[in-house]
Amino acid sequence: MKKFLLLLLLPVIVLANDYKSRFFASGVIALSKVKVESRYDGRWVHDGSHFLGNGDIQVYGGWEFRPLRWFSLSPAFGFQRNGWSWDRAGHEGSISYFNPYLRLGLGFYIKKMIYIELAGTYGFPTFFWGEQDGKSTTADIPQENAWSSSGIFSIGYMINEHYRVGLTMGNDYVYSSLDGIGTHVYVNPLGVFFTYLF
Repeated sequence: MKKFLLLLLLPVIVLANDYKSRFFASGVIALSKVKVESRYDGRWVHDGSHFLGNGDIQVYGGWEFRPLRWFSLSPAFGFQRNGWSWDRAGHEGSISYFNPYLRLGLGFYIKKMIYIELAGTYGFPTFFWGEQDGKSTTADIPQENAWSSSGIFSIGYMINEHYRVGLTMGNDYVYSSLDGIGTHVYVNPLGVFFTYLF
């Protein structure tokens, strides 16, 4: 019973020691390298093709909860727009996806100036546009299911108490089943982030 009461009191103790919690909004602009693998008719086909991303842009916001001066916990909700393009074997094409996601970050503060964050996301990507040689490849293709997950590392600099800027990198995994074909996509983004704390 004592352990149960301690678990109930833990959030109250943490809130009582709250340093400075607030809302935040962030944006990311990144370059990405994409590796695509596909599965056809129940048989794995390891494509292993590498492509360049055609625009990894993210916007997310949430609540930064700081129970300690040097640590924060930041749940957030965000949107990502990304895709990839190719020019090979005499064909040109591209595909894009829109990915709303849930995000959770663990932040660490060093001497009030350096900010380091480890974060993870879980999303629901929708492949909304694709073309090859100028013709649509996704207009009549049904998408049965899709999900994504990612791990993110960021390091940045605090500018007064309202702004953060820095570098971010990650490892994303995207799965989607389009017209019965399961597609596995691995994305490695590298870019910059901007954060405003209200």
